[in-house]
Amino acid sequence: MSSGCDTGPSPFSSESLVRAAEEAAEQAREHAGAIERERRLPEGLVTRLRVSGLMRAGAPSSLGAPQAPAAVTLGCAETVARGDASAGWCVSIAATSSLLSAYLPPDGAAEIFGDTETVAAGPTGHGLPGRRRVPSLRPLGVLQRDHALRLPVRRHGHTHGFET
Repeated sequence: MSSGCDTGPSPFSSESLVRAAEEAAEQAREHAGAIERERRLPEGLVTRLRVSGLMRAGAPSSLGAPQAPAAVTLGCAETVARGDASAGWCVSIAATSSLLSAYLPPDGAAEIFGDTETVAAGPTGHGLPGRRRVPSLRPLGVLQRDHALRLPVRRHGHTHGFET
């Protein structure tokens, strides 16, 4: 596991991510029935997705992540989804959540995305009195995640916080 901000050059390339997505799609296809029944990804597939860098594709290479272009990132999620839609959805949520690392203070980005085993996703949560109810990833049970990102939404000049 990596935990620093500067891990050197990224070992990932667009080609390696595409290859990893194709391999993950095949594994997801093989387990599609179980994924549907159990409403979660098998641990072996989650491990493959983590190790491949697909779940952190949008985070910067300075954090040991791929820092892949958006087109590559989303194309890989689409490829995985051809094997199993839930698996592709998990990749797209985690990878696009990793894009948020660019908007965090460096220490915060390192805390959340500096560990190569970390998967972040959002939104998650349940309604509280006076708060909007936010659909949760948890009931779907397909995304094993380490961090849930809480994002305020600004509407009509007011900030509405969503709690997790």
